[in-house]
Amino acid sequence: MKSTILGMFGVAILWSSGAAADPFVACTDAANYGYNTVAYFLRASYKKANCDSNLASEYEQFLTDILPMYLANMAKQTTDEKSACMLQGSYESWLDTVQDEYADCQGIAASFQAIQRRLVGTVAGSLFESFYGVVVPTFYTPAIVAQDFAYPYASLPLVGTTAQCEAEIRGAVSGVSQELVTALVVAACQ
Repeated sequence: MKSTILGMFGVAILWSSGAAADPFVACTDAANYGYNTVAYFLRASYKKANCDSNLASEYEQFLTDILPMYLANMAKQTTDEKSACMLQGSYESWLDTVQDEYADCQGIAASFQAIQRRLVGTVAGSLFESFYGVVVPTFYTPAIVAQDFAYPYASLPLVGTTAQCEAEIRGAVSGVSQELVTALVVAACQ
């Protein structure tokens, strides 16, 4: 009986001390976690939408409302630098996955021929808003924002205006300096 109680006590101590530990060893671990998490949820949502653009739009909106908060909550458990890596991996995955899923539906539905710049702005704004709140307020600089939102945008079949992208970012981000918002707009709304 004593050994069982001591064993349970030991497990509880190890579990509680492990819960406070940083879940990521390196920046690449955090980036991969963000990338894989986003890819998993987006792919599942697009599969469920089955190339129905109305459902896909509904799921895109739902995911931009919820997934950034989930990821940012995980980022609270790590360093600011690894949090930025998770943000970068999440954003890259979001755009990669949307591009892949749209390509899979191109022959089935005409509405998947191009990605709206508005969606890019929504994703960038939602992710940045969520991650900005979990780091030291002075951590993000225009250079870090540019790095986290760097992407080969020319590879995306984008339609719409940069103004639509910018409006989505400005609508999603609050309490952030204009310098950082401008850096985000420049990086994401190409």
